[in-house]
Amino acid sequence: MKKNSHRPNREQIKTKREADKQAQRKLRQDGQDKGLKEPSHATISNRKCEYKSVEQERCARNEAVAEKIRIFRAKPPVLLKGCP
Repeated sequence: MKKNSHRPNREQIKTKREADKQAQRKLRQDGQDKGLKEPSHATISNRKCEYKSVEQERCARNEAVAEKIRIFRAKPPVLLKGCP
């Protein structure tokens, strides 16, 4: 006894793919008719840093460190009370 497969055959896959493409074309055309603009890139940019230059990154890092130092200088009496 052989079970019938639920997996679509090659012709069904091709017709579904073509129907999907036509639906996508229609959506794209409807958007253009309404004056909508397609995004220039479908994916996010592949970058690791949001800064435009080394100087901007250096300045931001210095500000972060200065803020941490300011906080740490304000907290030593509280931190030292916990030590025996």
